[in-house]
Amino acid sequence: ILDLQGSVSRGDASQVHRYLPLVLPESTRHYVRDAVLQGRLSEVKFKVKGDLLKLPFANPKNGDFLVTAKVNNVRYAYVPTTLPATASSTAAKPWPMLEALQGELIFNRQSLEVRAAQGRVAGLDGLQLSRGSARIANLAKPVVEVNTNIKGPLAQGLQFVNTSPVSGMLGEALKQSSASGPADYTMRLLLPLSNLDKSSLQGSLTLPGNDVQFTPQTPLLGRLKGA
Repeated sequence: ILDLQGSVSRGDASQVHRYLPLVLPESTRHYVRDAVLQGRLSEVKFKVKGDLLKLPFANPKNGDFLVTAKVNNVRYAYVPTTLPATASSTAAKPWPMLEALQGELIFNRQSLEVRAAQGRVAGLDGLQLSRGSARIANLAKPVVEVNTNIKGPLAQGLQFVNTSPVSGMLGEALKQSSASGPADYTMRLLLPLSNLDKSSLQGSLTLPGNDVQFTPQTPLLGRLKGA
């Protein structure tokens, strides 16, 4: 039985996958490798206690496996492009990555979590992540849950929708839409990595007074307010 605790002052976030227990499926370790593309770790703390044959101790009675770290300048592809896409999949378009993330990274038994994250949407620099999290409750059967609060131009919000699988989820309804002004967004994504066709999205949009045109043939709606 191992009883080990320690800390590391800094590290490379893109190498985190190398330190995951080998008892986790190879596909899981490859997911972490392909999802966490860059970043810096600091204040890394770890605790391993129990029979190593039972790692990562899904049953708390068998032991503890915990790694925590502060993260900075992380680039996170929560749905890596290396994942296979199904024929009718919403993954036909890539999910935008999150970048310049800072927050806390936690491995707790068989779960992975990025907590209290701030950053921005890659390629859409105006969309600033003011508060967010990403979690996989069971790395052996990974379903990514992403929760975000984002502020930024409504035009870039539409671009996010139309260049990602969200467009397909909405039946391409906003494909020809245009808009101006800022907006606040909340979004909750559930992404089963083994079957992205089962992905689901919940969200809300708050407009402080925007101009919106849904298609070039429809009237411009001015100064829209509401949620």
